[in-house]
Amino acid sequence: MKAGRYAIYAAVAIFGACATMPIAFSSPGGKTGSTRLNSTKGCGGCHGSTATTSVVVSITGPASMTPGQTSQFQVTVTGTSGSAGGVNIAVSAGTLAPVSTFLQKSGSELTHNARVAVPSTYLFNYTAPASQGSVTMYATGKDNAMTQWNWAPDKQITVVPLAGIEDAATLPGSFALGQNYPNPFNPSTSISYQLSTDSQVKLLVYDLLGNEVATLANGVQAAGTHTVRFYATALASGVYLYRLEAVPMSVRPGAKTVTFIETKKLILLR
Repeated sequence: MKAGRYAIYAAVAIFGACATMPIAFSSPGGKTGSTRLNSTKGCGGCHGSTATTSVVVSITGPASMTPGQTSQFQVTVTGTSGSAGGVNIAVSAGTLAPVSTFLQKSGSELTHNARVAVPSTYLFNYTAPASQGSVTMYATGKDNAMTQWNWAPDKQITVVPLAGIEDAATLPGSFALGQNYPNPFNPSTSISYQLSTDSQVKLLVYDLLGNEVATLANGVQAAGTHTVRFYATALASGVYLYRLEAVPMSVRPGAKTVTFIETKKLILLR
């Protein structure tokens, strides 16, 4: 009888000790300042002091952009725990803006605003600076295990001027919408388009019934070539339409403002 009571007391003692131990979750509100832009510790300030190869972090996006161009990028985090992790994204010049709903902007950097299951993909837009040169993008990813985190290989982006940009009123054909690539695709594809002048832009995806299924761009964008990545993970196989509407922000005095509109088909084939 005494042995049974001692076993119960021991179990209670162990449970109580575990209840006071810190849980190894990534902060649900996110952390910044942990990329190689401004830190040599990464996640090591709170977790394991060194990065581990069991977590793989990668940055995907264009290697070259024009001044002021906005393009979509992604950071992918894979690990071993299969539970919640986190991310911190920074860049040496230009601006970042979240696309994924579980990303938030904190100062000039991006971080998660909720615990996200690993493996995870974080989508965001990057707008290049107004001047040409070399830009470095950084990311640090965290798995749920206490000591598991890693840097992403730094992403180098070259910002170069786009030659031959002229006024949209004299060169209406300089607005262009490219065919997505690859096509057919599964689960993602790239869409490029060209603006001959700063424009109010909408790039939308519709099904064949005319229902809007995705917004890829909606706002003012600088003249140049833009590329966005369309992820159709929630859509069924089939034919879809993507439509670009671009309204020039300024034209020559006396010239008529003409909205550029073009629509193309893309095929999702699972």
